[in-house]
Amino acid sequence: TGSDAGVVNIYDAESTLGKKHPSPIKSVLNLTTPIDEVSFNHDGQLLAMISRRKKDSMKLVNCNTLNVVPNWPTSGTPLRYTQCAAFSPNS
Repeated sequence: TGSDAGVVNIYDAESTLGKKHPSPIKSVLNLTTPIDEVSFNHDGQLLAMISRRKKDSMKLVNCNTLNVVPNWPTSGTPLRYTQCAAFSPNS
């Protein structure tokens, strides 16, 4: 899930079933503006999260390690104001 504070919570599907208030297995705090979109790649190994309100506000999470991909985006990959996030079918 995303929030107005730039937090993305990641949950384990099996452990959340039937729970009224499940706990996330990871809270990603790397963006500081509201989260506008989250998107998984085809096999669920990568999670993209974006905010449209600030330049270069896109992060990728490796869902196997639950770590944000470090040092990306860089000044060499300017994203400007990201509007959406999607993966190619076999990414």
